[in-house]
Amino acid sequence: MRAVRTDASAMASLSIDAPLSRAELIAHLRQFLIVIDPFGQILQIETGFDDLLGYSIDSFVDKNAIDYVAPSQADEIAAHFVAGGEHLIRGEHDMFEIELVRRGGATEMMDCLATRVHRDHDGNLWMLALTPHSVRAPEQSLIDDHVNGASAREMAQRFAQLRSLVADGGVWIETFVLDERVDGLFTSVASGRADSALVSTFADLVDAPTARWNQPIGDERVSGALDLLPGELADAAERHGVQSVSLGVASSTGEPELGIVGFGSHPKAFDGYVGRMEARSLGLLTSALSRERDERLLRDAAERDALTGLSNRTTFDSSLQSDDHAAVLYVDIDNFKLVNDTFGHAAGDAVLIELSRRMLAVCRPNDVVARIGGDEFAVLLHDVDLAMAEKIARRLVASVAEPMPPEIGPEVVTVSAGLAYATDDLMHDADMAMLRCKRRGRNGLIVSTLR
Repeated sequence: MRAVRTDASAMASLSIDAPLSRAELIAHLRQFLIVIDPFGQILQIETGFDDLLGYSIDSFVDKNAIDYVAPSQADEIAAHFVAGGEHLIRGEHDMFEIELVRRGGATEMMDCLATRVHRDHDGNLWMLALTPHSVRAPEQSLIDDHVNGASAREMAQRFAQLRSLVADGGVWIETFVLDERVDGLFTSVASGRADSALVSTFADLVDAPTARWNQPIGDERVSGALDLLPGELADAAERHGVQSVSLGVASSTGEPELGIVGFGSHPKAFDGYVGRMEARSLGLLTSALSRERDERLLRDAAERDALTGLSNRTTFDSSLQSDDHAAVLYVDIDNFKLVNDTFGHAAGDAVLIELSRRMLAVCRPNDVVARIGGDEFAVLLHDVDLAMAEKIARRLVASVAEPMPPEIGPEVVTVSAGLAYATDDLMHDADMAMLRCKRRGRNGLIVSTLR
C-alpha cells in the first residue's frame, strides 16, 4: 500500500510513466510482510516502518514468530499453520486477528493474512501480511468497537483520535467531537489531538445558537470552506492553516445527538475517500446510538411502570436492599376505586400520572419513587435523618392534595402515607404506618421509628 501525498505540487509531479521502484514501494508500505518457514522461523521482513513491536526490523531475522505471540493466543495461532495449514491450502484466506507482545510487555493487535508460498527447492514457506490496528481505516476500528459493545461516545472519541493525523506532504486533519446538548445546543467539544491549538476557541463557541452544527443540517454530513464556521472560530482556524471544514451529525431520534467536525489543511481534504469514510463512520455512530436507545427502552420496560414512568416494584426492592441509611414512605391513594367508578378508568389513569409528577417534583433527584401496585406508591429517601425524611413526606402529602387540573375529573385527590425510619423492616413498617393513617381518617402521615 502506497501513501499518496495530497498536496497540489505532489499531485502534479506524479506520472504514470514513472513507476515506483521496489525501494520506494517498501518505504511507503504500512504493513509488515513477514516470511517464515514451516517451523515459524522468521526469514525476511519488508515494511516501511522503522520498527516492529519496539524492536529493530533486522533483530527479528532467525527468531521464531510464535515467541512474539501473546501466550493466551499462541496455541490458536499455531493451529493456523499445523498440518500444512489446511484451510489456507484450500484457498480460504480468511484474515484473523493476532495479539503480539511488544517490548516491555504491552500487547498490540494486528490483522494477519497468511499465504502459503510453494518453493520446490526448500519446501513451503508462509508469507504473513500484518496490518497494525493503529493504521487501519478508522471505520474498520469503529466496526470492531461497535461489535464489541462500545458506546457511541466512546466510538466518536476513537474516531476523532484516528482521524486527527498528519499525512505525507504535511497535509493534516483535526477532528472534534461535539456532545452534551442542552436546549438544542451542543455544550461540549473535545479534540482528537492532545495538543490542539483550536479546541479552547471552539469550546467558547460550541453552544452558539447560530453555529452551523446547532442548526438543522439536513443531510448527515456537509463539507466546504471556512464559511461553515462562526466568524471568530473561522478566523482562528485560518490563522492555523485550516482550508476546509467537514460537519456531520449522528442521531437515533431525529435530533442531533453527536457532532463530528473536521478541520483540514487542504481545500479538498474531505473529498473522495475521506468524505465517504466519514459518511460511513457517521452511519456507524448512528447505529450505535440506535442500539443504546433500544437498550434503554428494554431496560425501562423491565425497570419502570409503563403508565407513570416511575420505577417498578422490582427496581424499588433492589434499591432498598443496597441502602442502609434510608427512609421509606408508603403512599396509598384515598378512595381511588370511587374515582374510577365515578369518572372512568381514563380519568383514573390521568390521576395516577398527575400524582406521579407531583411526587417526583417534591422528591430529590437521587430518591427512588416507584409505583408498586394499582394505587400504591413507595418512595426511598436516600441519606436522610428523621427530620428531613418527615419534611419531604409532609410536603408530598400536601402537594398531592392540591386541586387537580379540571380536565382530569375529580377536584381533589388525597393520599394516606406511612413513613418508616431506623426500623428493622422499613417497607413493612411503612406499610403498617400507612394503614394506621387510613384508620385515623386518611389524608395524612404516620411516622414509625420504633425498632
